[in-house]
Amino acid sequence: MIINLALNINYNLVGSMIPMNLLRLSTSGGALRRSFHSSEILSRSSLKIKLGQLSKRDVLLKKTANDLKRIRERNYIKTKRKLKTAYSKQLALNKVKQYKLESALKDSGEVPNLGPTSDDNLQLLTKTNDKRLIYTVLGTTGEQLRDSVLVNNDVSKFIRRGQLEKALFLARFARHKGSAAMNTIMKYYLIDQQSPKSGFHIYNWRKKVDVPLNEYSNTILFSGLASQQNRLSKTIGQKLYNVVDKLIMDERLNQTEFNAALGALCNCEDISYVFKVFQRKSSIKNVRYDSISMLWILRALSRVKTDTLFTEMFNELVPYISKRNIDEKLLFELLRTLHKRDIDQLSMVIAVDKYYDTNFGQLWGKTIKNASSKPRKLKLPERETLGIEKKFHLNNHIIGLLLNDTVKTKSYELGISVYEGIKKSNPKMIDIDMFHTYLDLLTKSRTPDYLDKQTMALKEAKDNGKKFVSVYTIGLMYKGFIKAATKARWNADPINTSELLKRCQNFVLEYDGKYSKQLGCQIYSRKSWLYMFQLVHNLNMKTGFTLELKEIVLDQLLKSLRAGEFDTSIITTHDYTSEIYIQLEAVRLLNSISEELKAPEDVSVATVKKNENFLRRRLLLRLKAKLINRVKELQIIKDENKPFELDEEEAWAIQQIATRILERRYGNDSSDDYLNLANKVKSVN
Repeated sequence: MIINLALNINYNLVGSMIPMNLLRLSTSGGALRRSFHSSEILSRSSLKIKLGQLSKRDVLLKKTANDLKRIRERNYIKTKRKLKTAYSKQLALNKVKQYKLESALKDSGEVPNLGPTSDDNLQLLTKTNDKRLIYTVLGTTGEQLRDSVLVNNDVSKFIRRGQLEKALFLARFARHKGSAAMNTIMKYYLIDQQSPKSGFHIYNWRKKVDVPLNEYSNTILFSGLASQQNRLSKTIGQKLYNVVDKLIMDERLNQTEFNAALGALCNCEDISYVFKVFQRKSSIKNVRYDSISMLWILRALSRVKTDTLFTEMFNELVPYISKRNIDEKLLFELLRTLHKRDIDQLSMVIAVDKYYDTNFGQLWGKTIKNASSKPRKLKLPERETLGIEKKFHLNNHIIGLLLNDTVKTKSYELGISVYEGIKKSNPKMIDIDMFHTYLDLLTKSRTPDYLDKQTMALKEAKDNGKKFVSVYTIGLMYKGFIKAATKARWNADPINTSELLKRCQNFVLEYDGKYSKQLGCQIYSRKSWLYMFQLVHNLNMKTGFTLELKEIVLDQLLKSLRAGEFDTSIITTHDYTSEIYIQLEAVRLLNSISEELKAPEDVSVATVKKNENFLRRRLLLRLKAKLINRVKELQIIKDENKPFELDEEEAWAIQQIATRILERRYGNDSSDDYLNLANKVKSVN
């Protein structure tokens, strides 16, 4: 038996023989003997090789074979790096001329811009195979194309500049490194452009151009389709279901994609697809019904057409809500589903009482007791089934939904008691939406002192520094005043009617009035008269609206006219209808006052002409005639859809009449003093 042990000893002698000593151990006849042998390995430097060639052949070599090999390798690397860089702009123009592609550039009369910020070079991308020229047009390099983050950043820049063609070309040009960039393009079409067809087209097209899907692509598609403002068509719903079906068959659908797919299918016109996917959970590995899955299925359930089918499916699907997936968000979605489809009266109110800690007083307890005693079609799961040991605390989302439900079910007094209970126990929970709902509940309720409560609530909100007063708030308050004008409590007796007008006037001047520099006081704005004339219309035929009270309203109207609030120079086309309404209601008010100022028939003409009421009535009729003429002009212009041309002389005359009536300057004859003055001003100008 021979055992060889090799011991390599490298003396690092350049150009010399490196001895390799081998120790051979052999056994022969039972005795162990040692012997040595050696071999030679030739290892010489380029200098030694050149010296050897010089001594042997008398030839001095400039480059050895190894030197030439190294030079070729270096040149190859340089060439390869150069091919991954873009041309300079001048060299790129020369290449365009060399390839005879001048026609692919837009002729702008200047030197064409071949950089990434220009759209003059889009056709070059499709007509050349020169990668360096393409790099110049896209503003990238071959090294950058190897980094998916840099490719995605460049695509995002193209999208921000509106250069979608270059964004698509760059993502396609990067191939497998363009997956993230193609996801960004899909997001742009689905979320920013709200174009599901384009997003779906990009999703399918990328597979054909060798830009693979990554782990986020399916989720981006599903989430983008779920966020569409308009419902997805049946065609897109079918395509989407086919995509999900293929993922299920290939066992590539994970939990995140499953939930996102349910959200997208929930947004389709045909909601049958979402229930099909939901029922196929058992055939999908590593997927379960979590809180998000149940949230989407509840949203789809609220869109079921018939009440019978909704009841059947609700009772079938709600048991899938278990201890593993129940949370406050899912519970809120369950309540919202009951709010949208209230098959049983007050079913959402009962659910709130079942799952949340409520203490809203006697009316709440009485309502819950009466509603629970009736047979219910919808079966709500018990707290023990859901693993709810202790009731949830109320939050502003639940309170807001509960108040909206009381409006929908016309349980106005119940909603008022809920709001007032929350205000007493936890006033910080009140937000502007609850405040608005409370004002609406008061207006719609039969509470006799609702106007007092509205006024007090608005005052408290202002005093506490809460920014609850908005245009919508003012509109709700106006509705309260308009409703009060229809009630006998406010319109039958002049004293109560006067109190109503006083409250309304204080509200308008404080919250919806405008300051007039010309008059030096607050006046009613033009928009406020849209509501005020509704109130006046309700009062006009009632006994409590006396001439004295009509004169109070007239004074405010004359101030607005005098301050130029009804100048037609500020009217836009869409305001013609409201302006005609304001002018006609003003005419009705003037006509009502004029009729009451009319002199009795048994009084002589001479006596009538000396009467102040006669002089006042005459100016009121003149103002009425002016407003009627303006209404006719507005109606003609509205029908012809033309802009209104202001007659400055006519507008000035209306203001002068309003001033004379307001200041009770009636004149001593029937001559039109204000028209004479207008003509003088016109001649001077």
